[in-house]
Order: sequence, then C-alpha cells, then structure tokens
Amino acid sequence: MKHYLPLGTAVRITGEIRTVIIIGYMPVSQKGVTDYVGTGYPAGMYGKRNLYCFNENEIEEVLEKGYCNEEEEGYLERLALLEQEAKKAGLLREE
Repeated sequence: MKHYLPLGTAVRITGEIRTVIIIGYMPVSQKGVTDYVGTGYPAGMYGKRNLYCFNENEIEEVLEKGYCNEEEEGYLERLALLEQEAKKAGLLREE
C-alpha cells in the first residue's frame, strides 16, 4: 500500500528546479489522476501556472516533511485504501 506524504511537505520533482510544496492529493489534470498537487515555493499559489500535478515516482527528494497528526495519518491511510479499491475497479490505472 502506498504511503502518501503529508500536506506541507517540500519536495523536488523531476524536471523542476524550484521546490514544490504538497497542497493536495489525487487531482485530476491533463495527466489524468496523479498522486499529488503542489505549488512552487516560496511564491505559493498565484494561478494555475504555479500548480504541479505529479506522482510519487517523480519525487527526486523529500526536503522537509509537513506537519502530521493522528487525524492526517488516518486520512492518508484511508486515501491509500481508496486508491487501491479504485485501481481494482478499473477507475485508476496502475503505474
């Protein structure tokens, strides 16, 4: 089962020179459904041009993990289970 990173996690992703902060999960984009949506750091979100939709396999480095409490941990576990079920049902493709 996939282990999602918490919101606020700072990462470097393939093909991007700036740091990206994770702000959401499983967005629907031109790439289809991806694992994460993030925004550039330090500027933050100032329009769709500064949003990055990416998958776990595109993360080159985790620079700093975001805050995570029991509520977030439970949410991330449910999210991973939901993703598994969606793949079994053919709603998401396998990576």
